[in-house]
Amino acid sequence: MKYFKSDIDFNKDNLSVHFEYECVQTQAEYDKLIDYFVHRFSLKAGRPVPREEVNAKPEVGDIYKVRTFFKVTEDEELYVGLENVHKKAPHALALLLNEFNSYQAKDQLEDKLVNKTIKGLMKIIGEAD
Repeated sequence: MKYFKSDIDFNKDNLSVHFEYECVQTQAEYDKLIDYFVHRFSLKAGRPVPREEVNAKPEVGDIYKVRTFFKVTEDEELYVGLENVHKKAPHALALLLNEFNSYQAKDQLEDKLVNKTIKGLMKIIGEAD
């Protein structure tokens, strides 16, 4: 799993961060996916649908792409969903941190938001002082 792509934009008073990475489908995630579709199909059919009749993609072991978006502002905490990203794909936040470490801020507010993001990512990754 090497794929990683990011886009960081400064918009007036916030940083807009988009990144894409790969994950491997685990058995636990697949089971949750099947449970979701069993529930949905049972509601639609008006009767219980057996798990054996439901197939879903990606299957266990499949590699799939995930896109995540968040904004960084002065007032709000870093997006809490990044902790889940780190659990599923630790390499993604490490690569995003590298992107921010090499990011060249153009003004004081942008620099402040970049530093806030770096500190937040380091805390999630576990590299904080």
